[in-house]
Parts: sequence; structure tokens; C-alpha cells
Amino acid sequence: MLLLDADIVIDLHKIGLWKAVTSRYKVHLPSTIMGEIKHYWKGNEQIPIDLSPEISSGAVVEVSVDPIDQKKVFDLLVSKKVDAIHDGEREALSYMYFHRDEDFRITLKDHAAIRAAVVLDIVEKTMSVEAMLKEAGALRQKGDLPYELSEKRFSKLRTEGALLSVAAEKPAHKKK
Repeated sequence: MLLLDADIVIDLHKIGLWKAVTSRYKVHLPSTIMGEIKHYWKGNEQIPIDLSPEISSGAVVEVSVDPIDQKKVFDLLVSKKVDAIHDGEREALSYMYFHRDEDFRITLKDHAAIRAAVVLDIVEKTMSVEAMLKEAGALRQKGDLPYELSEKRFSKLRTEGALLSVAAEKPAHKKK
């Protein structure tokens, strides 16, 4: 089972691989983002995104997290100096945090969201868009993806997130 954020759903539509992903995975989308996924741009043309066929068939499932639980996750992230994630990412990460024992993976691309996954100790449940597409057998050849969706970028951001989290844990030294 796979949990996605709005940006990734839109990106998958842009690159023409949405159907490949929904045929391989049962996709779960946070309720916060359902209204965000409306269209993408192809040049000057606005292309609508209609998820109703996938929702009707059960290939896409809406999930939600109680606002109180989302607030707990938000407070934890703020205490660790990670507060720049979007509402949809916060709900997705909250879902993963409270369902960590279930067979879910989450695909992330945003730096703050990847760092948040490190802080929440769910980074082992994360994967890049490239890794997800490889697992789905949907990548035609290496280098087909924009850098922002690559495993190389994801790994770099995951490492940076771990380093920032370690730095945030160190107590500040006081000068005498």
C-alpha cells in the first residue's frame, strides 16, 4: 500500500505514469489533499485530473487523521525545528506515524517532508518517486525522470535531514 502527497499525484499525471502506479499499488491519499488535485499544466494547456474512476474502482482510497493527532505530530516537528511542511504532507506523515506497523510506504519529494520523516522515525517507510516507479516496473530507462523525482536527490535530502536532526538534538554550548 502506498501513501502519496498531492505534488506526486500531479507529477505522475504530468509524466504519464499515474495509471502504471495505480495498477501496481493500492494508493492512499490524505483527505486534506483530495481538493488540491485538480489539474496540471502541459505547456499553456491546463489538463484536468479526475480521480473518480480510481476511487470508484478502489485503486485509490482516501484516508484521514484526526486533527488532534495531526496537532501532536505538528508539535513534535516544531519542537525539532521542522515546521515548513504543507497540510497534506503533515496529514500523510501523521498517518504513517500512527500506522507505522501497517504495510504502508510513503513517497516523498519535498525536503522538509523527508526531514520530518527522519524526525518521526519513519524514514525506513519512505521512498523516492524513482524507487516507487522501479518497483512498479514503470520506468522505461534510467534518466527518464526529472531530478526532483530521482533517487539521487531523495537520498541526498534524506542524508541532509538526518544530519539536521542530529544537529538539532545537540545542546547549545554556552560561552562563559
